[in-house]
Amino acid sequence: MTAVHALVLGLTLLTLIFVALKKNITRASFMSSKSLKGKTALVTGGTSGIGLEIAKDFAKRGARVIVASHRRSEGLTAITQIATVDNTEVVFKQLDLSSLRSVREFAKEILQSESHLHILVNNAGVCVEDNFISKDGMNYVMQVNYYGHFLLTLLLLPLLKRSGRDKEPAKIINMSSMAHRLSLSDVNAYNNSNHWWSSYCNSKLCLVLFARQLHNYFSAYNFHVVVNCADPGIVNTAIFKSRGDSLAKIVIFLILLFSRSPQMGAQPVVRLAVDGFVSGEYWVSSGRVLASRRARDEKNIQRLWLQSLRLVRLSHSELQEIFA
Repeated sequence: MTAVHALVLGLTLLTLIFVALKKNITRASFMSSKSLKGKTALVTGGTSGIGLEIAKDFAKRGARVIVASHRRSEGLTAITQIATVDNTEVVFKQLDLSSLRSVREFAKEILQSESHLHILVNNAGVCVEDNFISKDGMNYVMQVNYYGHFLLTLLLLPLLKRSGRDKEPAKIINMSSMAHRLSLSDVNAYNNSNHWWSSYCNSKLCLVLFARQLHNYFSAYNFHVVVNCADPGIVNTAIFKSRGDSLAKIVIFLILLFSRSPQMGAQPVVRLAVDGFVSGEYWVSSGRVLASRRARDEKNIQRLWLQSLRLVRLSHSELQEIFA
C-alpha cells in the first residue's frame, strides 16, 4: 500500500468513526404515508441494494416506477419484487451509464414514451476491480457514477420541467455519500485518477457539485424543479465486494462494523421524493447537513460544469434547447 493510499485509508477511518460517534446519520425511518399516486419516478441502479429499496417504496406509494439498469435479467427479476398487488405500474428499461450512446438512446425513449417525469433518482454506482477507461475515453467509475448521470439528467430536464408545478416541483436526487468529503483531487484531475478509491470519492463529490450548479440554474430560470443530494450513510451493499485489494478489505470491514440495511439507506431519498421542497442541499437521514467545503466552492462548481459538458459532448445548441 502506498503512502497516498495509507493517507486515504486514515482519513476514511477518521471520518467513519467521527460520523458514527456524532450520530449524524440516525436509524430512524421516514414514517410519512404520503401517496405518490399519479407520479412517475425513474431510479437508476434500481435492481439491487439501495436503489431496489427506493423503487419498492415508491411503488408502495402508488407511483409509476421506471427501473433503469444495464443488466436485463436483473431488471426483469427486480420488477417482480417491486410490483405490488395494488400497483403493477413498474417497468424496466435498459441503460448503460458507461456509454454516452446508451444514455442518449435511453433518454430519447423516455422522452417519447413518458408524458411526465416527476422524480429522477441518480442512484447507480460502481467500484470495479480495474480503474480502466471506457469506450468514450473516460474513467469508467467516473462515467458510470457521475458523467453518465450528468448527461442523462440534462437530456431529461425538458420532461422534468414540464412535470413540475409551483407547489409540486419535479425532483432530482443525486445519491452521494460521505466519501465525497475524502476527494483530494483538483477538478481537472477528476477524470484521470489512477486508483479506484480516489475515483469513487471524486464521483461522489461531482454529484454534489452538479446538484449545486443545477440549483443555481433552476433558481435563475425559475424552473419548478428542485435538486438535492442524499447520503445513505454506511450501508452494507455489494458495491465494494468485488474488490480484492487490502484497502477494499478494510473498507468492507468498516462497512460491516458500522453499516445499516439498504432499506434504511434509502430513507433520505424517500424523504426528499415525498416531502422535499427545498433545493441545493445535502441530506442525511437526520436532516440537512453541510456538504464539504470543496463541494460548496463556486469555482469548483463552474470548472466541473464546463469539463462535464465537454466530456459528454453536449453542444451549445443542445444546451440552449434544454434550458429554453
